[in-house]
Amino acid sequence: MIERLRSSPDDPACTALREVMQTPLMVAMLRTAYEDPDTDPVELLEGSWTERAALEAHLLDTFVPAAFRDDPSSPRQHARLAGLPGPAHAATQHQGTGLVGVTRGIAMGVA
Repeated sequence: MIERLRSSPDDPACTALREVMQTPLMVAMLRTAYEDPDTDPVELLEGSWTERAALEAHLLDTFVPAAFRDDPSSPRQHARLAGLPGPAHAATQHQGTGLVGVTRGIAMGVA
C-alpha cells in the first residue's frame, strides 16, 4: 500500500486516501476497520473511492461493524471489556440514589 502511494502520487485513489489520512479521526477509523487479519486496506486504492467524501463514507461504513463486532477473541473487544463491569452488574450496584446514581451505573456498564 505504501509503495503504491509513493509510486502513483497522482492517482485519484491515492490522492483521496492521502487527503483522508490527514485527520487523526480518519486514521483511527482506518486502523479499526482494517485491524482484522481477513481485511486488506489495499482495497482502498483498488476500489472506486477516488473522492474524499466517498472514501470517508466507506470508512465510516466499515468502521462501525468493526468497532462493535461481537468477537470475544478480538483485541479491541477484549480491551474494551477487561475490568469493566457488565450492564447487569452495574445496575445492581448501589452507586448513589436518584438520576445521578442511575446515570453513573449505566455509564459504567456501557463504557
